Amino acid sequence: MTLGRLFGFGRVTSIDDTGDAQVLQVTQGASGTGFKDRILDKIFRLSQFGIASVPPLDAAVLMIHLGGDRSQSFVVATHHSPSRLKNLQPGDSALYDVRGAAITLTADGLDIDCAGKPARIHNFSSLTIEGDLHVTGDVITRSAGPTVSVNGLRDAFHAHKHSGVATGGSLTGLTDHDA
Repeated sequence: MTLGRLFGFGRVTSIDDTGDAQVLQVTQGASGTGFKDRILDKIFRLSQFGIASVPPLDAAVLMIHLGGDRSQSFVVATHHSPSRLKNLQPGDSALYDVRGAAITLTADGLDIDCAGKPARIHNFSSLTIEGDLHVTGDVITRSAGPTVSVNGLRDAFHAHKHSGVATGGSLTGLTDHDA
């Protein structure tokens, strides 16, 4: 048996991601003249534990045909050239999607690109950030009351003035911003 019968390339034409395993329909290009494309249905896609993905339609696939039998095929790799991240350095790793969002681990640190979409961290009991936090936009917070803008608090602080303050150990009264 030749290696050509054990391995096959194709393109994803449909995906069912609802069951215990992802199932693809794959179209294999015809080989030789006068042959038609082959459509292989209900092909299981094997993937790495802990990494979930659904390849875009028309993604390239590599299949293994058990015993050279195309009806006993498994997809073991997928590739989508338009979405592939390029120019990574040796040792870099990334998770990415077809919309351009990416989490890249580099020698310079972690880079998260949300491709203009919102990001959400949820279902945690606490969040600890060790180190400086730099925010270029506003921070909106709510702690047992109405939402508060940190930029709004800063502006109120800078605009806040007291008149008639005596020098020494005197204290002023509470402002309308104190709780």
